[in-house]
Amino acid sequence: LIPVMFWLMRRLFGRSAAWLTAWLLALAPFLVRYSQEARMYGLLALLGAVATYLLIRALDEQGWWLWLAYALTIVAGLYTDYYVFFIVASHWLYVGFVSLRPRLSWTRLRRAILAPRWLGANALALLLFLPWLPTAYHQLRTIQGADWIGSVNADTIPVTMSQFLNYSFFQPLQWPGSQ
Repeated sequence: LIPVMFWLMRRLFGRSAAWLTAWLLALAPFLVRYSQEARMYGLLALLGAVATYLLIRALDEQGWWLWLAYALTIVAGLYTDYYVFFIVASHWLYVGFVSLRPRLSWTRLRRAILAPRWLGANALALLLFLPWLPTAYHQLRTIQGADWIGSVNADTIPVTMSQFLNYSFFQPLQWPGSQ
């Protein structure tokens, strides 16, 4: 993940931003935690970063092999975790944003979103994911009653941020006499 994000940040923002990103990723407690577990989160982060890097390059260079690599990376991500749909959605927003950058034009936006290679890469990813859709539907339907995710309350955001930033659980303040 660190080298891929270094290349991505160097391409987008320059060498200084790339080095800062690499250091922050190397020291991020959340990423260190998931790099030590045999779960999908580390792979998910890597595939998301690779897909984003490939998208940036494909938009700049328009090589068909970059679009193919992008589609295959997205499919690998979808088979890893369904949250890759959020990455794909952000890529669609990015393509729309990039197409509107020089000047606001619905024609430019439509042309970018309907570009054959962009649509082809997304169609290929969807086509390669289709065999898994019945299984995904079954998994998503049966997880509705899962009790491993607590209900959202006032402590949800502080606890989550505490876990991301220092790999510990935030302990809410207890007022004297309260339980």
